[in-house]
Amino acid sequence: MQPPTGDGAHTEIDMSLHPRETSPLLFVVAFVLLAAAIVATGVYVYQNGQKDAWDKAAHELGVVADLKTAQLLKWRSERLADAELISRRLSIARFARQYLLHPDDRQVAGQLRELLGQYLGQHEYDQLRLLDPHGVTLLSAPDGRPPASMPVVRGVAEAVRSRQIVVVDFYRHEHDRRIYFTLVIPILDATSGRRAVGAIALRVEPEKYLFPFILRWPSSSVSAESLLVRRDGDDALILNELHFARDAALRLRIPLTRREVPAVQAVLGKSGIVEGRDYRGVTVLADVRLVPETPWFMVTRMDTAEVYAPARSHLWLIIPLMAALVAATAAILFVIWRQQRYAFLQEQQRISEALHVVEERYRIVSRISSDFAYSCIIKTASEVVIDWMTEAFFSLTGYSRDELNERGCWLHYVHPDDFPRAIGQRRQLVGIGAKSVEEFRLVAKDGSLRWVRNAMELCADAQATGGKRIIGAAQDITERKAAEAALQASEIFLREAQRVGSLGTYSLDIPSGRWESSEVLDAIFGIDADYERSVSGWTSLIHPDDQRMMADYFADEVVGRHRRFDKVYRVVRRDDGAVRWVHGLGKLEFDQDGPPVKMLGTIQDVTAEKLAEEELRQAKEAAEAANVAKSRFLATMSHEIRTPMNGIIGMTELLLDSGLNPTQRDYAEIVKTSGEHLMGLISDILDLSKIEAHKVDLAAAPLELSAIVDGVIALLALRAREKGLLLEATIAPEVPPRLLGDAGRLRQILDNLIGNAIKFTEKGGIFLSVARAGETAENVTLAFSVRDSGIGIPADKLTVIFDPFTQGDDSANRRFGGTGLGLAIARQLANLMGGSMSVESVEGEGSIFRFTVTLAKMPATTPPGAATRGPEATGKTPGKGARILVAEDDPTNRTLMHLILTKFGYHVDIVGDGRAVLQALAAADYDLVLMDCMMPAMNGYEATKAIRSRTAPVRRPDIPVIALTAYAMAEDRNKCLDAGMDDYLAKPLRGETLQAMLAKWLDKDKN
Repeated sequence: MQPPTGDGAHTEIDMSLHPRETSPLLFVVAFVLLAAAIVATGVYVYQNGQKDAWDKAAHELGVVADLKTAQLLKWRSERLADAELISRRLSIARFARQYLLHPDDRQVAGQLRELLGQYLGQHEYDQLRLLDPHGVTLLSAPDGRPPASMPVVRGVAEAVRSRQIVVVDFYRHEHDRRIYFTLVIPILDATSGRRAVGAIALRVEPEKYLFPFILRWPSSSVSAESLLVRRDGDDALILNELHFARDAALRLRIPLTRREVPAVQAVLGKSGIVEGRDYRGVTVLADVRLVPETPWFMVTRMDTAEVYAPARSHLWLIIPLMAALVAATAAILFVIWRQQRYAFLQEQQRISEALHVVEERYRIVSRISSDFAYSCIIKTASEVVIDWMTEAFFSLTGYSRDELNERGCWLHYVHPDDFPRAIGQRRQLVGIGAKSVEEFRLVAKDGSLRWVRNAMELCADAQATGGKRIIGAAQDITERKAAEAALQASEIFLREAQRVGSLGTYSLDIPSGRWESSEVLDAIFGIDADYERSVSGWTSLIHPDDQRMMADYFADEVVGRHRRFDKVYRVVRRDDGAVRWVHGLGKLEFDQDGPPVKMLGTIQDVTAEKLAEEELRQAKEAAEAANVAKSRFLATMSHEIRTPMNGIIGMTELLLDSGLNPTQRDYAEIVKTSGEHLMGLISDILDLSKIEAHKVDLAAAPLELSAIVDGVIALLALRAREKGLLLEATIAPEVPPRLLGDAGRLRQILDNLIGNAIKFTEKGGIFLSVARAGETAENVTLAFSVRDSGIGIPADKLTVIFDPFTQGDDSANRRFGGTGLGLAIARQLANLMGGSMSVESVEGEGSIFRFTVTLAKMPATTPPGAATRGPEATGKTPGKGARILVAEDDPTNRTLMHLILTKFGYHVDIVGDGRAVLQALAAADYDLVLMDCMMPAMNGYEATKAIRSRTAPVRRPDIPVIALTAYAMAEDRNKCLDAGMDDYLAKPLRGETLQAMLAKWLDKDKN
């Protein structure tokens, strides 16, 4: 065997090879294939959309059918229960028998009519009759109705004969042609009880009580409909009224030969989702099923045109998109061909250098990769020569080249169990000539096993080497195999762990203590058919720690107080001793004397739910931790942005107050406006974060609504006038002038809505109206409406307009600016204030935003002037000449503060950390301290606490300290106040805000 080369790469490269120009025909073929793929993709997307629409409609039909079938069964069982109750009510039976014997006794007739009248109205019955055995009406409530219908007469005969309650299914009365449903209850002879002497008929008019429910559809649909059907001879008879066929109940018959009709399929025994044509001949999708224990069949159907409408509505998008993609593909291929042609001409000059670079890169890859490549020549069945092997093989297995040369072929290192498969792969490749891929294990020198994926292919120069050359590459897949094994084990575990808990039923005879159970309950308890079904047998299944609790509960609550059995407890399975949590439900049945005689109930295995409760608790804690991390991240980012923005906006304000020419003033105004817009975005993001984290605390301070509205209108009036827009506001007279609430948040909502209206309106006006929407003894609900004549909102965007980072039109962001946060914040603030927000809009005509808030009424003792009006700037500089100490470590902000305060006429000293603050306050008298919170050596919180301490080496421990911080969260303000600071200013600072704050505390300190 020839030894492999030392560097692990083939060094003999034929430099005579040159790149070949790609034939234009290949680009044509590529275009055809890509166009076909695009068309096939469009067809697939459309068909997939149709399938999704079918699945959604089928699910909706099934859910509606389940709901209506359950309600039908409940309604029918309630009517049978009423009939059973009347049959057992001794007073009704006694008066009925007396009246049958003495029909002229008016007293008995009145008492019987009064008893029967109790069931009218509240029990959905419109008539109750007393009939003799021949069906002749002797008495009715209410009185004066027409004779009994023939189906009722036949029902009376059947009830008299069978002495059982008879159901007279839906029928049409011969006299008034209305549809009824009647229950016939036999009246038995008092002496023997074996002969029926008459009957009581309870009649329900389903058109009032039942058919509206059947016809009602729970969701918005133009074609969905529910049908109640029964078989009548060779026809399927429709029992209820229909949307698309007038007077169809008990009149519309569909021959059973029309097997394409879903109603016929239901009558013939089919169940589930079917397709066919309904009574109109329209193609429909339907859910058909038998209503258990009744002769009825339930059909819920929907036109296939409505089912597939969503998919077909997308077809007009798919076709133009495919055409555009095909055109783009042609253009791209043409550009590629032109570029390839140009590159072909240049590549001929650089081929040698490029091949050298590729060869060098391959050497590097071969050294660092765990995958190895090789080349070998098959001369004879027993003679194999490896003339090339990369270094990765030796790194992977630990063998040397000399050891490989001695063995003659690297396949000898294959695991013995996999060796036949590896040799078979090579023989198959030599015999067939196709590419071959196989996976097997290699035994490394240290005895460890390494899985590899070996791919081999015959080389084109096989005839030139005296044999057949095989080029191969083997990929190290050991970690993938380990992951696959772990995944397989995990999947087996999950399948076992995700079994759905079953539900078993039981019946307990209380006097005897014997009970019966279903097979599912036996499986839950781990018992067989021979298990002793007695009270002691049941008790022995209960966990020993729960037996006393269950005995007391059953005796005191269930049997003693006749309450419903509802308890979660543990059982020990009889067959395997496993402890399981179960949820038991039971209902008592009583005899005529009062004591309970039977209990019917269910047992459900809820062990999985118990485990899920613990998982939910852990998930809740993780979610809360993530929310806290997000809030701190936003606070940190706000701090890092606000600090430089303080310098930008402050310096810009100082620049604007200097002597600038008009051009320079425009530039400075643009910088200031841009900075303010950025700060508005940061504030919006913080507001949204606080709302989502439920950390917004609304104030409950006195406010004057007119002052808030006037303030917002005055603030935005200039923008409206600049665009030539009318801006008006009206407050209804019934709105209280003074209320309690958060004026700032209400002002924020109005500013956002009216500001948006001005932004998106080019002509016309904006109109704000406030009215009273509701009132209680403590609160008033106000309704606000902001109407504009702007560009409007597309209908398909109305459902997402209040989502964060969403605007009514994607182009609006480019044209008008904005982030899409304002409406999201405004709506959530309205919700926090006990109200809601909605929008109506017509594209091109304008929009109306409406919202409500609930505010508390002003207490009678609150003085009229206490309402919040907001800060007022006096323009004066109080305390002029006062000495102020500024603690600030940022050089830009130190310069800014010195310029602003000097401009206001104050004496200013500036230090860089908390220790310097203490030294300055100990050395000189100051009137006020402006304290940055985050500083090196000693921060502002620590410095303030030191100032307030009794042992502080400062001249004035009570000196006013105002916090200067770029943190803007509510908890940051509280942190400053808790540290002993007197007030709080958030960066970036405004000159008028700083001036007002200094006026407040210097005046207070002076007084």
